[in-house]
Amino acid sequence: MLTILKTGAQAVLLVITLTYPFVVYWGLNNYGPAVLAAVLFLLLLLRFLFFRRQGWGQGALLIFFAIFCAVVIGFDSENLLRYYPVLMSLAVAVVFVLSLTSEMTVIERFARLSGQPPPNYAKTYLRNLTKIWSGLLVLNAFVAGYSACCMSLQSWTLYNGILSYVFFALFMVLELIYRQFYKRKCIGMGLS
Repeated sequence: MLTILKTGAQAVLLVITLTYPFVVYWGLNNYGPAVLAAVLFLLLLLRFLFFRRQGWGQGALLIFFAIFCAVVIGFDSENLLRYYPVLMSLAVAVVFVLSLTSEMTVIERFARLSGQPPPNYAKTYLRNLTKIWSGLLVLNAFVAGYSACCMSLQSWTLYNGILSYVFFALFMVLELIYRQFYKRKCIGMGLS
């Protein structure tokens, strides 16, 4: 029963995380920034508890975003609340960049979740892919930042709630197509 409850909570948190801009758009029209920031903090706390991983990074992110939520509550600022996607994109980019300093990048760890280690020829590919994702996340942070400071709430919601997801999905599809080409090329060259 506890496992079902945890899985359900994780699914709800994931949906809320993915629809954050729409929640903000609706919430600002009905409640205000301080209430939304308090709810955001509670969701982040629940996410931390249900998606907890080993390491100091998760706790540091929770503290960082708790401070962010406290500032939004203190200033009761819609404008500050719009910067959450910027901070999330930069936080994930930092995780990706920091993984480049270790033997195994974040993307290689994701690849290993399938149960099979990637072939040797894939190490360089996965490291380069981690660099590209880092750059894309920083680019997304800049665009999200521009939408937060210089666009209407409707335009901000459109970019952060739809267009950024379409952009990343398109990149994933293109990368998947290229990956198949790369695998065939490496296998044809006798690499393993």
